[in-house]
Amino acid sequence: VRGKDPDAVIGADDNARRVVALPIAEEGRMPVVFCGVNWPASAYGLPRDGLHGMVEVSPADRLFDLLGEGLSPGDRVVILGADRPTDRAQAEGFIQTARASGLEARAELVRTFDEWADAFARAQEGVSLLYLLNNAGIRGWSDSRALDLVTRETRTLTATEYVWMRPFAVVSVTKRGQEQGRWSALHALHLIERPEFPMSPIVVNRDVSVSVNEELLSVSGRELPPVFDALRGGLR
Repeated sequence: VRGKDPDAVIGADDNARRVVALPIAEEGRMPVVFCGVNWPASAYGLPRDGLHGMVEVSPADRLFDLLGEGLSPGDRVVILGADRPTDRAQAEGFIQTARASGLEARAELVRTFDEWADAFARAQEGVSLLYLLNNAGIRGWSDSRALDLVTRETRTLTATEYVWMRPFAVVSVTKRGQEQGRWSALHALHLIERPEFPMSPIVVNRDVSVSVNEELLSVSGRELPPVFDALRGGLR
């Protein structure tokens, strides 16, 4: 990068932020922008002078806003994911968001597909919302077995923020990765062309896509708030 002598540097994801963006920002020779770094930013030593970027946050708060009257204070929420550091951190953030909305929340973090299937089945009783995290890291995962399970067993509202988990959830409120690249590029151009007008150094993603799995919604016997009829497709 130094040999190319660019006008600005964009580092996408944490390795690029740590290995490339941060050292160059410390030199102070050119604008540096990052994206794709998970919340909380403080875990990565951010904010830092000379380093601008977009932090990636879960759209869980958008989901709770959309569900509105569909959830009431005291309702139980379960987060189902893999027993690994990324999911543990994400589950903790989701639990904080849920509790801020007056909901009771706990995490079920599993290691194998059989454990995932058992946890999914248990959550169909007495739970108002089952939030599905990433299936990465779950040993023995099978899309076909998972699809068969959710098609037979879904009785509660299920949701996810991952595109590849859409077949297994009633509602999907997913992040749009293009937002990170678009913001980073525009911000870098701004820093090059108009450095005298500083912008907020750290922002979070807000652009999401909303979809409803009509088959699973029918299987569950649940109803969604009317707002979903208008928002299927996208929300900013």
